[in-house]
Amino acid sequence: MNVYVADACGFCYGVRRAVEMASSAASGTHTLGPIIHNPQVVARLAERGVSPVDSLDSLQRGDTILIRSHGVGPDVYREAEEKGLNVVDATCPHVKKAQQDAKKIIEKEKNLIIIGEKAHPEVISISQWGANRAIILDREEMAQALPPMEQAGVVVQTTFSQEQFKRIERILADKIADLTVYMTICTATQQRQQAAIDLAGKMDAMIVIGGENSANTGRLAQVCREQGCPTYHIETAAELDTAWFKGMKNIGRNIWFSLASTAIISACIFLFCMFFALVANVQYMVKNAETTVGITVFFDENMAEADILAIGAAKAFYERGVKVPDEISLMGFDDLEIAQYMTPGLTTVKQQISAKGEKAVELLIRNINEPELTKQELILPVSLVERGSVRKIKTETT
Repeated sequence: MNVYVADACGFCYGVRRAVEMASSAASGTHTLGPIIHNPQVVARLAERGVSPVDSLDSLQRGDTILIRSHGVGPDVYREAEEKGLNVVDATCPHVKKAQQDAKKIIEKEKNLIIIGEKAHPEVISISQWGANRAIILDREEMAQALPPMEQAGVVVQTTFSQEQFKRIERILADKIADLTVYMTICTATQQRQQAAIDLAGKMDAMIVIGGENSANTGRLAQVCREQGCPTYHIETAAELDTAWFKGMKNIGRNIWFSLASTAIISACIFLFCMFFALVANVQYMVKNAETTVGITVFFDENMAEADILAIGAAKAFYERGVKVPDEISLMGFDDLEIAQYMTPGLTTVKQQISAKGEKAVELLIRNINEPELTKQELILPVSLVERGSVRKIKTETT
């Protein structure tokens, strides 16, 4: 059985940015709603002391609230200011643009139409920036039911299906004389949906892995099914059923999460084991992989978070009056995006996390197909990213 991964997968920039900001936040920070529709990530953040709240009611002056990538309406910012809260705004830049476009449409006294899921927090926030005067629709029949209009502006949920949006847009164009469309579907969303479509057209089945309540993951599963490909949307490896793949040759996977996440890597490794169980004994495969191929995967709680730990250390040094890099040099590992926003910027080692996973899987597959394969050692290149957290050592000559 062949397993293929979509060309574009993983967290988009906005979600990755929000998760990184939450991961580096101090214990006791709250997020307004789950930071992401992924229970495993939310649970991991809660263990760090960053937990969600449903409203600002329970928070006290001086508390810190993190606005998730879905964004909120203007009233929330006003309430936070009145309560004296510290606000960390992780709203996705694409969502920010959609919010401002909605505001602009209302200010021009046009009808505001939002194409998206009415109950989704992002759509709710966009509507609030449009003074709660939006017409919200997500199906062609809803567009067909609208009366003719003189003028209207359209804003789209950033994770909405590109194909479905085009169908709705054609209907609106026939009904509205002066129609202005603000194309606010995220580029990463379009790329992932197109990659899923391309892969689904060639596969016997598709596995879409991500949060059950995630709009992104749900859309990916939807576009795969629209290609006529049997599609299974799962959240964890425990949901896999080998009966799904009986008699199948090619399986595709599209993933809406960070491969750097320990929980998700666990699911991916387990996913491959489930597929290979059709042709080999899993226990033998794992044991043989460790002894013959020479791959050991450590699922440590600090895995792929060295930069986050370094940022936490920098904060602790600052609170104790220790100057970085004058009194102590600090260096991370991974080169997470947030590392460049430190003051001073974090010097770190950039590694190819995706390449590590790909090489590990390649060796694992070779080991199954070639049991006589001898132990191999691969060294993947890393690079030093120099910023300002490491002081140059001065040498004195006598």
